[in-house]
Amino acid sequence: MVQKRNRSEIESWIETEIDRGNLDIKLANHVPRLRGTAPPPEFLGKTSDEFDAFLDRNFPRRKFASLRRNLDKAARRKVITPVQLYRYIVEIGNLLHAATITMDAFARLQNKCPPLRVCAGCGRLFVPSRKDQMTCMKKCGSRVRVARRREKQEYYEENRKLQGVPR
Repeated sequence: MVQKRNRSEIESWIETEIDRGNLDIKLANHVPRLRGTAPPPEFLGKTSDEFDAFLDRNFPRRKFASLRRNLDKAARRKVITPVQLYRYIVEIGNLLHAATITMDAFARLQNKCPPLRVCAGCGRLFVPSRKDQMTCMKKCGSRVRVARRREKQEYYEENRKLQGVPR
């Protein structure tokens, strides 16, 4: 027989699932990647020394401080090995990046805001507040606009020369 759940139990369960989803997004953002780029490298070694060398080669401490800090915590706590945590982070990142493509397509069909997007500036996952929001922060938006302007700069220069407009 199915038990009836009261409203507070359901709300509590929903909050727990949302927290779990937010935690997965935070973990996946430790290894950000832009849409269309290759997935993070896979670790195929067996020893912890090989894993340390792999991390130093692919994820330098200065650039990936949060990833390295969490892997160090996992090593100290001994609940999960750093290799297992890294593989989980990569797997959840791959799943969430694939989900963003599907969610974006469905949101466009329904003319709604997708629940999750990949930032065009830094490659991190974020929850957009508007349907036309493509970056997670103003800083990333500026980075994308400057890159777009620099791409078109050569075209503008050629047109200016053809029209004889002095600079």
